Amino acid sequence: MKKRKFIFIDEQELKRFSINDIRHVWLSSLLFQTAKDRGYLRVGFSPLSRHLNLNVSEYYKDNIRYFSVDSSENSEKVKQLVLSVLEDAKKEKVDILLFPEMIGSSGLVDAVTEHLENYYADEGEEYPSLIFLPSIWENHQNYVVVLTRDGERICAQKKQYPYDGPVELGQEAAIEDIDPDKILYLIHCRGLGRIAVMICKDFLMEEYLELVLQILKARLILVPSMSTGEYDFKTHANVCEHSDCCVIQCNCCSAEKMIEENQRDKLNTIGYVLKSGKNQNPRYMNIPSSGIIQITKPKLCREGGCEEACLFYEDFFFDKNVG
Repeated sequence: MKKRKFIFIDEQELKRFSINDIRHVWLSSLLFQTAKDRGYLRVGFSPLSRHLNLNVSEYYKDNIRYFSVDSSENSEKVKQLVLSVLEDAKKEKVDILLFPEMIGSSGLVDAVTEHLENYYADEGEEYPSLIFLPSIWENHQNYVVVLTRDGERICAQKKQYPYDGPVELGQEAAIEDIDPDKILYLIHCRGLGRIAVMICKDFLMEEYLELVLQILKARLILVPSMSTGEYDFKTHANVCEHSDCCVIQCNCCSAEKMIEENQRDKLNTIGYVLKSGKNQNPRYMNIPSSGIIQITKPKLCREGGCEEACLFYEDFFFDKNVG
């Protein structure tokens, strides 16, 4: 008899969280056949560039200061950077690829989709199985589009909790003017378990993180960010370790434009990786699984330059029996 695994979610339990609907996405295990064969999963991310500009509009509604974002100025540059990172990820055999927050566009999604659909892979030359594109800020929504290596769009996860703080150097604090849809996508695949995307502030909200960890029992959380480092992603990643959940957080190098130059050294850490869970056996890894791995910018970038389209990655033990 074929063994099957189930996850039971008590809908009454969901009522105490600010989410109205959990939507499940089921992936074929064949999508990660390469990872299955070699016994480890390679997850990569790119902070892209420090030379991207966000056009921020600030305004008042009901005496509250809000902001909205237009990243269209970057669209062509971001497209070229993303395609460059995809080529490197293909060479490095990255299985899952993550990009940062706010700098995406609908045009980027269309361009990458077309590129993937028209690509015919040679043996051993495949793009990442899952691609989490830069989040898009439009129409009072901030969302990440998730594609397969064939260009199939599997979901678009929206941000639920707005950023609240200064978004331009020397400006007053403002609230990100987004309309949450209160929908959370849970991506399932044998060998990976359950994957959730939590966009920047979402990961820092304790109640929301509790839902993802304790109720939905995610095994991998991806966190695209545009952060000045004021919030402690490292502390929240530590919480995930106790729930056997791995974490990848990816910041954007251009977040440095939001803070004074003498404060920018704190952005030399461009992301965090947490390998946790009983399956993350150190003997399968390049780096032992105990503790959080701090990803640091290359030397040129730390000294004020920018290599652009950098790719960082870490390997995770892939257990075909995890569902």
